[in-house]
Amino acid sequence: MRKIVFIILLAIVFAPVVMARKKVAVVLSGGGAKGTAHIGALKVMEEAGIPIDYIVGTSMGAIVGGLYSIGYTAHQLDSMVNKQDWAFLLSDKLLPDEQTFMQKEQAGMYQLSFPFSIGKGKKFVGGGVINGQNLSNLFTELTVGYNVPLDFNDFPIPFACVATNVVNGEAVIFHQGLLDEAMRASMAIPAVFTPVRMDSMVLVDGGMVNNFPVNIAYEMGADVVIGIDVQSPLLDAAELTGTKEILLQLIGLTGQNLYDENKKRTTLYIHPDVKGFSTASFSKQAIDTLIVNGERATMDKWPELMKLKESIGVGEDYRPMPHGPFTAKYHPRSETSEERKHNFSETFFRHSTLNFGLGFDTEVIGSLLMNATMYLDGKVNSRLALTGLLSKNPLVRADYSVLLKKEQSVNAGFEFRYNDIDIYNKGHRKYNATYRYYRGALSYSNVFNRRLKLEAGLRYEFFDYDSFLYNKESEGTLKVSPEGFFSYFANLDIEGFDQWYFPEKGFRFNAGCSVYTDNLVNYKNHIPIAAFNLSVETVARITDRFAVLPTLYGRVLTGKDIPFSYLNALGGTTFGRYVPQQMPFAGLGHLEVQENSTIVARVKLRQRIGSKNYVSVTGNYGLTENSLLHLTEGKNLWGVAAGYAYNSLFGPLEAQFGFTGITHRLKFYASIGYVF
Repeated sequence: MRKIVFIILLAIVFAPVVMARKKVAVVLSGGGAKGTAHIGALKVMEEAGIPIDYIVGTSMGAIVGGLYSIGYTAHQLDSMVNKQDWAFLLSDKLLPDEQTFMQKEQAGMYQLSFPFSIGKGKKFVGGGVINGQNLSNLFTELTVGYNVPLDFNDFPIPFACVATNVVNGEAVIFHQGLLDEAMRASMAIPAVFTPVRMDSMVLVDGGMVNNFPVNIAYEMGADVVIGIDVQSPLLDAAELTGTKEILLQLIGLTGQNLYDENKKRTTLYIHPDVKGFSTASFSKQAIDTLIVNGERATMDKWPELMKLKESIGVGEDYRPMPHGPFTAKYHPRSETSEERKHNFSETFFRHSTLNFGLGFDTEVIGSLLMNATMYLDGKVNSRLALTGLLSKNPLVRADYSVLLKKEQSVNAGFEFRYNDIDIYNKGHRKYNATYRYYRGALSYSNVFNRRLKLEAGLRYEFFDYDSFLYNKESEGTLKVSPEGFFSYFANLDIEGFDQWYFPEKGFRFNAGCSVYTDNLVNYKNHIPIAAFNLSVETVARITDRFAVLPTLYGRVLTGKDIPFSYLNALGGTTFGRYVPQQMPFAGLGHLEVQENSTIVARVKLRQRIGSKNYVSVTGNYGLTENSLLHLTEGKNLWGVAAGYAYNSLFGPLEAQFGFTGITHRLKFYASIGYVF
């Protein structure tokens, strides 16, 4: 009994000593990609046994700090940032399984998309180049178990972060609410990311007012502050050379006075080497280097860290309770991350958008594709799309759709195009065709499971030909005059690739039939002309980096007096480059007319190097003959090509050399961006 009383007395006497330890806060500045250096600093602090009682951050510091506060270790954060596809996260792209069929069609055409509003009462959803939904989805997934409204002081480490309310210019300090939304608001760089709207507030990056929130750490009760600052110094006049530099300078200047005060109030100041890195340095090599630089800068402060431990009332050998690893604590809120992705696909991408695509290649030189897609809500929900192409063969197109239930629609469209095309024969330029093309169409379409699209309808096409220019040896061999056609058509498309240009899995299928007449019944007083086309592409992955891509495609014409406008054609690297019926062929860089039945088999061997570089070898073998029944007796076609491609943010960069038995010539082709 006496021993028990003695122990209780000792506990009472020494309790004040235990309680006397000073409270330590870690403050993490903003800095975009440079903020990954915070992870390296936290690694060393864990190794040093520094107790962390509060963590406060702005922008990238809010993301790292918020995740650390709920139990993620520095090593978990290191793995997390390294496995992310930052190009995807810092965009409004959706994964193929989340895209509508229309979005998949546009994926290989437009590099930039900007939302806008039309009509009274429409709420503008933009305010930034990037909506930021992919980042929001990531934050929701990483904070599962903490994504209900919470008091941030109840986290394993009490947390706070800063955003800026652009309505009044004041700082908004998050001590409670939804953690993922607080982090998203704190990092919304003005004009880059869409602001976060909460009640009457419009929230952007906290770095506008307080990019190094040391004062908030003291307000939370900290006695000692370790500040990790990844900001770059302000630029001088010679360095302010572009819009990005000026924008970031303005952001830095707005909170400079408070930053200077907070820096002075820091007990231990750590500044990792971020020279040569920017807010957008999200490559794997840059992230690895920044994390290492964070470790080095903090390790250089090791003696100061040990002195700080002593000053706060713990010994050099003191180790706090182990931090993490992260485990979910609370139930997720009713709307899951998957539901949010689906709702975003159905709502954000149904807003009106301006879209821009750009491409350069050795065939057409330069092309600019512009599109405005407008969703019109009213008694009848509809969509209007206006498209224009500036290139050697310019076009304008208008498509109007009445949107029925699910993904069904009734469509009306008009297109005008001016074509100036050189037609070759065995590699020799045979003649040049210049003409104006007009098309009007009515159709019904239905999309199933976002992958399969059925469309059928009626169209009218008019080819307004000028006189053909012939080479001397082919003078007068073809007589073509302006002519119009009514046609009935049906198409089945399945888009199952995981990527548009560099697929790793899936398949793509297209089959179609068109019946051409001159009076809706027959053609030149005999049976109509019919065109049947088929294309099947798939990917067979042999290893993680090596894949075989087999493709089978062809087009068959039936009927008499088939007009020049619908003859089969081969050439180039993509379908429909100059005329809708054009089919690609390795080694053939121009357009060559073929017989009525043309079938091609293609095999591409592709090796990925790193994450975005590809080398490939492609082989084509084809048969062409007037009659499908005698196709095996027709002319043999073959071609090969070897090339290199890079999957850039602005579309593929490709270069290849090809050779074909059609021309017996070596052909070089290169392109940057998309091919229209």
